[in-house]
Amino acid sequence: MRVWVTGASSGLGEAVGHLYATKKARLVLSSRREEALSAVAETCVEMGAAEALVVPMDQSVDVGPAIEAALAAFGGFDVVVLNGGVSTRASALETEPQTLERVVKVNFSSHAEIARRCAQHMLAEGVQGRIVVTSSVQAYFGLPMRSAYAASKHALLGYFDSLRAELADTGISVTVAAPGYIRTALSTNALTGDGSLYGQTDATTARGADPSEVARILVSAADRRTPEIDISPGLSASVARYLRTLAPSLFFQIMAKRARTS
Repeated sequence: MRVWVTGASSGLGEAVGHLYATKKARLVLSSRREEALSAVAETCVEMGAAEALVVPMDQSVDVGPAIEAALAAFGGFDVVVLNGGVSTRASALETEPQTLERVVKVNFSSHAEIARRCAQHMLAEGVQGRIVVTSSVQAYFGLPMRSAYAASKHALLGYFDSLRAELADTGISVTVAAPGYIRTALSTNALTGDGSLYGQTDATTARGADPSEVARILVSAADRRTPEIDISPGLSASVARYLRTLAPSLFFQIMAKRARTS
């Protein structure tokens, strides 16, 4: 099994790589941080991966060369896990255009291009592959101080809903996973309005789900070719998701109250 995991240098992506390593997969691991990726690759081999190769990739710039290198590594993939991402901690009015563009590039358009190219390659190979995307519960509703992040995740959901339908008769599956808060460096590495690092671990992130448990659920969903899965702990995210649809006026009031204290 040939697997490409992006955002694999830490957190959820690293945990996903570890799980596929135990399945003796041939892994390509990508993110910006080559040194950290190399350490993850070594661990994956120790855990049973047949191979674990590093293809550095900065999703804020042109991902074309990294896609070419990744596809060339094993001649294509059976599973592609699109996990790289960046969050924000700024109001919509504080978020400068270049920050919005960077978040959308990293969280959405780079994923769309990787999926497009990999799906084309799967079709050419006759592979009934799996494309897995880490989205967020904020694909369904936006929180205050997360406008750019929520927008990018809404875009992901719409794009991959369309792609799933278009690939329905090819045997290639699309799984969108929507986690809530996870104990990763996402908040620490989040961007403020001017693009500088937020540099803090939010209390919600510190109380979040264990990355290994989220990875287990995500990989299991991919194995079953589940179209979409909510991996948010507790009821709050699920309640908010349905409240947004069934009682929007109440939802808007709750969000306005939250914005006042953000």
